[in-house]
Amino acid sequence: MQPTNVAIISAGGAGRAQLHRFGLLPDANVKTIFDINEKTLRYLSDKYPLKIVTNDYNQVIEDDDIDVVSTCSPDHPHFGYSRTV
Repeated sequence: MQPTNVAIISAGGAGRAQLHRFGLLPDANVKTIFDINEKTLRYLSDKYPLKIVTNDYNQVIEDDDIDVVSTCSPDHPHFGYSRTV
Protein backbone atom coordinates (compact mmCIF):
# COMPACT_ATOMS: atom_id res chain seq x y z
CA MET A 1 0.00 0.00 0.00
CA GLN A 2 1.31 3.45 -0.94
CA PRO A 3 1.61 6.06 1.82
CA THR A 4 -0.75 9.02 1.80
CA ASN A 5 1.14 12.08 0.51
CA VAL A 6 0.46 15.20 2.53
CA ALA A 7 1.02 18.90 1.84
CA ILE A 8 0.97 21.37 4.72
CA ILE A 9 -0.03 24.97 4.13
CA SER A 10 1.79 27.30 6.54
CA ALA A 11 4.75 26.39 8.69
CA GLY A 12 3.86 28.31 11.83
CA GLY A 13 2.99 26.64 15.12
CA ALA A 14 -0.01 24.69 13.80
CA GLY A 15 1.86 23.65 10.65
CA ARG A 16 4.82 22.40 12.65
CA ALA A 17 2.49 20.49 14.96
CA GLN A 18 0.85 18.86 11.94
CA LEU A 19 4.26 18.05 10.48
CA HIS A 20 5.17 16.27 13.71
CA ARG A 21 1.82 14.46 14.00
CA PHE A 22 1.77 13.25 10.40
CA GLY A 23 5.32 12.04 10.95
CA LEU A 24 4.04 9.70 13.66
CA LEU A 25 1.65 7.98 11.24
CA PRO A 26 3.22 5.03 9.42
CA ASP A 27 1.02 5.47 6.33
CA ALA A 28 1.52 9.24 5.96
CA ASN A 29 4.28 10.98 4.03
CA VAL A 30 4.62 14.75 4.37
CA LYS A 31 5.84 15.53 0.88
CA THR A 32 5.43 19.30 0.73
CA ILE A 33 5.25 22.25 3.08
CA PHE A 34 4.35 25.74 1.88
CA ASP A 35 5.00 29.01 3.65
CA ILE A 36 5.84 32.54 2.60
CA ASN A 37 8.63 32.82 5.18
CA GLU A 38 11.92 31.69 3.60
CA LYS A 39 13.76 31.52 6.94
CA THR A 40 11.15 29.14 8.34
CA LEU A 41 11.33 26.99 5.21
CA ARG A 42 15.12 26.73 5.45
CA TYR A 43 14.87 25.71 9.10
CA LEU A 44 12.31 22.99 8.32
CA SER A 45 14.20 21.66 5.32
CA ASP A 46 17.28 21.22 7.53
CA LYS A 47 15.30 19.52 10.30
CA TYR A 48 12.88 17.25 8.39
CA PRO A 49 13.21 14.96 5.33
CA LEU A 50 10.71 16.89 3.18
CA LYS A 51 10.70 16.42 -0.57
CA ILE A 52 9.43 19.92 -1.39
CA VAL A 53 9.75 23.05 0.77
CA THR A 54 8.34 26.00 -1.13
CA ASN A 55 7.00 29.52 -1.00
CA ASP A 56 5.20 28.91 -4.33
CA TYR A 57 1.63 27.78 -3.63
CA ASN A 58 1.28 26.59 -7.23
CA GLN A 59 3.73 23.77 -6.47
CA VAL A 60 1.18 22.43 -4.00
CA ILE A 61 -1.95 22.67 -6.11
CA GLU A 62 -0.30 21.42 -9.29
CA ASP A 63 1.16 18.28 -7.67
CA ASP A 64 -1.04 15.32 -8.60
CA ASP A 65 0.73 13.13 -6.04
CA ILE A 66 -0.69 15.07 -3.08
CA ASP A 67 -3.57 13.19 -1.44
CA VAL A 68 -4.26 15.44 1.56
CA VAL A 69 -3.77 19.16 2.16
CA SER A 70 -3.64 20.33 5.76
CA THR A 71 -4.30 24.09 5.87
CA CYS A 72 -2.65 25.44 9.00
CA SER A 73 -2.56 29.13 8.15
CA PRO A 74 -4.48 31.74 10.13
CA ASP A 75 -8.21 31.59 9.39
CA HIS A 76 -8.53 34.58 7.04
CA PRO A 77 -6.61 33.11 4.03
CA HIS A 78 -8.27 29.65 4.20
CA PHE A 79 -10.91 30.50 1.62
CA GLY A 80 -8.33 31.77 -0.85
CA TYR A 81 -6.27 28.60 -0.53
CA SER A 82 -9.22 26.25 -0.82
CA ARG A 83 -10.91 27.91 -3.78
CA THR A 84 -7.81 27.50 -5.99
CA VAL A 85 -7.89 23.70 -5.73
